[in-house]
Amino acid sequence: MQSSHSLALGIVGFGLSLAVSPQVLERPHVAPAMQREDFERDLVLVARIEGATPVYSWWPLSITVEIVNRSPSKSYPIVMPGDGSDANWREPHVYFTIEIQAQDGTWSLVLPRGVGRCGNYDPYWLDEIVQLAPGASQRLQWMREPTLPDHGRVRVRAHYVYAARPPGPRWGEDDRSQPLGLGGMAGVEPFALVSAPLEFVLQTPDTTRAEIERDLAIELVRDGAGPANSWELQRFHVRLTNKSVTRSHLVVRPSFVKKDERHEPRISEVVRVELGDGRWQEANNIMGGFYDGPVDDRYLRPDRLDWRTQVIELRPEQAIDFELPGSFAQHEFHEASAAAMVVEYAYDARTMCDAKGTPAAPPAALGAMAAIPPFRLRSNEVTWPVHSPLHLEIVPRADRDLLRATNLRDYLRIVLRNEGEEPIEISSKESVAKLGVSAQGLLFGKDAVDVSASLAIGPLVIPARGEISLLEDPAVEVGRLSTSPVDPRSPKWLEPGRVEALLHRPGWIHSFSSVQKLTTK
Repeated sequence: MQSSHSLALGIVGFGLSLAVSPQVLERPHVAPAMQREDFERDLVLVARIEGATPVYSWWPLSITVEIVNRSPSKSYPIVMPGDGSDANWREPHVYFTIEIQAQDGTWSLVLPRGVGRCGNYDPYWLDEIVQLAPGASQRLQWMREPTLPDHGRVRVRAHYVYAARPPGPRWGEDDRSQPLGLGGMAGVEPFALVSAPLEFVLQTPDTTRAEIERDLAIELVRDGAGPANSWELQRFHVRLTNKSVTRSHLVVRPSFVKKDERHEPRISEVVRVELGDGRWQEANNIMGGFYDGPVDDRYLRPDRLDWRTQVIELRPEQAIDFELPGSFAQHEFHEASAAAMVVEYAYDARTMCDAKGTPAAPPAALGAMAAIPPFRLRSNEVTWPVHSPLHLEIVPRADRDLLRATNLRDYLRIVLRNEGEEPIEISSKESVAKLGVSAQGLLFGKDAVDVSASLAIGPLVIPARGEISLLEDPAVEVGRLSTSPVDPRSPKWLEPGRVEALLHRPGWIHSFSSVQKLTTK
C-alpha cells in the first residue's frame, strides 16, 4: 500500500517537475520568416509589349507585366497592386524605369516626368494578398505607362517592391487605435523584383516640336467691337498661319464633335475677368442656365469624326480660318468690368478608336500625322469691356398689411432695373423671356402656402435708367402664379419665407436671380 502511494506521488512529482522545468516549457508557435532570397529566386517579373512597338516617342506604349512563380513546389504570398501602388503610397510599389543609350554605348537612367494624380487612394491592402501557387502567375494592374525620351535606343524595366509597410484603414474607416498588422504577409521579409529589359529604338522625327511651334501661330479675333453686355454671347474666329517661308507643315484642321476624348486637335480657352479693382482672375465656367440654359451648339455637332481626314498641308505663309462654336467663352461676366480670352491649339497624337472605343494601332491610327510630334500653340489675348446694367431685386412691400395678404403681389415686388444709358429689350415674340418664381411657407391669412410659377413675358423693353415691377407689368403672365398648401411632411431644411426669382431669355448665356427671406409671422 505504501509502495503504491509512493509510486503515485512520484508520478505526480515528475509531472510537476515537467510543468515547472524551464527546459521543457512549451513555447508559442512562431512561423519561420520567409526569406527575401527565396522570393527573389523563385518569383520573376515578365514584361511584354502589347501591340506594336513604338517607332516614335509619342506612339502609345502598352506593356503587360506578370509576376510568375517558377518554383516547382513552393507557394508564395504576394500583395496585388491597388490604387496608390503606382505612387508608392501603399504596398506594393510598382513602376517602370527607362534607360537611354549614349553614343559611347553607356546607359543612363531617364528621370521620370512629374504626373499629377488624385490624392485619394486605397491604403488597405490586406484583402489583396493572394497565394501564388507553383507555376502560377498574376497579371499586375495599376502600373503607370512610362514616358519615353524623344529619341534614341531605350530599354524599359518593370519593378515590384514589397517593403512591409503596414496598411491603412479601409474606405470609410479611420480608427487607428488598433494596429492592423501585416495579415497574410506577416513574417515575409521585404523583397524587390525587376523584369528583364525591353529594348527598342525611337526614331528622330524629321520636324521637331520646337520647329513646329516656332513656325506655326494662331491669332484670335473677337467678332464685333466695343463693350459687350454680360449676358451676350461672344463669338470668335481663329487664324492658323504657317509663318515659315521655306517649310510646309502638316496640321489637323479643327473640327468640333460631341465625343472628343480621342479627337484631334483639342481647342480650349482660358478666360479672365477684371472685377473693377484692377486685379485679373480666372473666370468661372457657367455650368448651366435657367430654363433654356446657356447657348451651346454641342448637341448640333456630329457624335464623332475621323480627324485623320482633316489633315492638310499648310504651305509656307499659308493660313486657314475657323470659327469657335458658341459654347466657347461662356463664363461668369455679370460682375466684371472687362474680360480677356486666349485659346490653345493642342495636337497630342491621340489615336483613333474603333466603334467599340478600342484605340487603333499606329501608324494607321494616326494617319498622315504618324511622324508628327505633339505640339501646342497659344494665341494672343483678346480683351473687351463688359457692362452689367441689369439687376433683379426682390423688394418686400412696406405699403401692404402682410397679415391680410392673399397673393404674392401683396408680399413683394420683383423689380428689374436698367442702370445703363441705352434701352434693353427683355423679351420679344421671337425670343420669349421667362420669369421663374418660387416661395416657401408664405402666410396667406392663416394658411401657409408655397408659390411656384414659370411666367412667360410678352414683348418688353426696359428704358435707359428705368425700372419695371415685373409682377405688376401687363407683359408678364401673372395669372399663372399657383399656390399650394404647405405639406406638413415637407423636409425640415425648407426655409419658410424664402423667395427666389430668376429671369432668363433664350440666347442669354446667364440668368438674373434674386433671393429674399421674408418674415412670415
